[in-house]
Amino acid sequence: MKAKMIRTSACLGFLWLSLPLWGGPLEGGGFPAPTHTHAGMDGSRTAPTGPSASATGKGAGESPTTGLGRRSQRPVASRSQLERAGYILSTEISPSDKRIFAGEKDVEALAEGDVVYINAGKVEGVFPGETFLVYRLGKLVAHPFTQEPLGYLVTALGTLEVIECQEKISTAIIAESYNNPIFKGDRITSYEEPEVPQVEALKVPEAKDIRGVIVALKEDKQFVGQNDIVYIDRGSNDGTAPGDIFTVYRPGKVVEELALEQRQLPQIELGELVVISTRERTATAIITYSLSEMQTGDRVVYKYKPSK
Repeated sequence: MKAKMIRTSACLGFLWLSLPLWGGPLEGGGFPAPTHTHAGMDGSRTAPTGPSASATGKGAGESPTTGLGRRSQRPVASRSQLERAGYILSTEISPSDKRIFAGEKDVEALAEGDVVYINAGKVEGVFPGETFLVYRLGKLVAHPFTQEPLGYLVTALGTLEVIECQEKISTAIIAESYNNPIFKGDRITSYEEPEVPQVEALKVPEAKDIRGVIVALKEDKQFVGQNDIVYIDRGSNDGTAPGDIFTVYRPGKVVEELALEQRQLPQIELGELVVISTRERTATAIITYSLSEMQTGDRVVYKYKPSK
């Protein structure tokens, strides 16, 4: 009897994991949703969210943001993934950008808890308690087909908090490191807590006609798969928004028959990705599932196209 119960539980678990991202509700209404916890900058965990964290005794008249409404929403990525995902920076780089120019300790690599000094103070409007994102510029990303420069690949390194300000310099402490060493000379910019995009399982997605290309891979990998971060050449100017789902595919090869007639083989579907943040011309996305390895140059198409 015990073995039978274990097998039944395993089957039910598999059924939940295999549910499509979009689809109808289960019998009885609503999707079951796991509870979620979020990590703070100090490593602490906040209280779970989801149905188990809401007050009991709610009836059928629950508001859209609680009860059944909340159970229909699922985050497309964790807050940690969003903070570390990076993006493509298309603006011009200025030599006078805010930076870490020194550390209290005479060490090459800086880590959480280290005291540092930045080249901005009261004159630039910096104030004690302000949080900055520490980042590093990577390679210049060029479109794989047009060779048009799209911007510099940004690697997010961590955050620092200002503890004391003078006129042109400030003292800060590294509050969090994203598993990357931080060095003197790394740039800083105002930190904005990322908003985690939600997928509404019971909502019919907006129809869009967007096609693009994977133009870069995080950490300059050669191939990527499920849960990896990629960057595409379609941003907010093109109608792309966080939570948008794209199918990833590779065009079929063109082969030559014996009669010297060229024919193109069918395209190969590689998987799906979900957009987690956008810039004007580009977007950062996470691969939600993969049937095969993906690489720079693979095509993407918005999953829900307008009906013709």
